[in-house]
Amino acid sequence: MSEELKTERLFKKKSLGLQITKERLEFFNERENKSYSFLIKDLKTKEGTAMGTRVCFYFGKNQLT
Repeated sequence: MSEELKTERLFKKKSLGLQITKERLEFFNERENKSYSFLIKDLKTKEGTAMGTRVCFYFGKNQLT
């Protein structure tokens, strides 16, 4: 499988996962009258090289990282 196809498949899977997460949080926000959310941040070294991703979920006053 070419690198382009691998990258395309990975992007589609990521997009689906993010969409499902967003929809679930919206459902709970409406049902529970809350404001749950999440934030995705790409992490980089001082030199600008990618070193990972941080996903933070916000549930009212509590935060899970």
